[in-house]
Amino acid sequence: VHQKMSQEIEGSRPVELLVKGLPADMGPPELEELVAEFGVIESIEPWDQQCLVTFSTADEAENAMRGLSNGANARGENFECQLTGGGPKSLSTESPQDAATLLVTNLPAGATTEEIESVFARIGQASVRFSREGTGEGHFCSVHLGSPYLAQLAKRQLQGYTLRKHRLHLTASDATGCATLFIGNLSYQATEASLLDLFSTAGSVADIRIVREGSD
Repeated sequence: VHQKMSQEIEGSRPVELLVKGLPADMGPPELEELVAEFGVIESIEPWDQQCLVTFSTADEAENAMRGLSNGANARGENFECQLTGGGPKSLSTESPQDAATLLVTNLPAGATTEEIESVFARIGQASVRFSREGTGEGHFCSVHLGSPYLAQLAKRQLQGYTLRKHRLHLTASDATGCATLFIGNLSYQATEASLLDLFSTAGSVADIRIVREGSD
């Protein structure tokens, strides 16, 4: 009984469907009409001839994937579709909160919430939290986006984005047992190798990156 209830609950959770290869002239109304025939739509996030559609249930998302990929839709066309998570076929072990959050380092001094939100606006609505409360000043911040897929998209498209002569570095949150530690006030003589030797005494180190102000 408990297993059946768990399956029913899992199947009723919202599921995201990524649809690629949309016509360049397809606007939001036509896009909504195309996917709405398959179920209740919680949100649609279009960009660059693709979109991320959140359905209310896994069954609706799977029906849409079949209908859109085999031509059984209002336009009679085949689209590339992929379930991105949230339902029974999701293989991710990350929590949605962690998977949709990015660490952004190498910010210029005095960077504001509005500046960071403007950078991420092309991806979607972003919630920004700075390392120092109140003034919004600091060399890093965390940015939470609406879904893990949008976080991955932001990392691909905004990696190295230049903000006031500072190239931003984006790191995805990892909920699989790893954690990212930011260390400030390092000597300019510090190297990745010397830091690796130092931190290896505390445990396994996955990656070290020194980000200097104004560096590439």
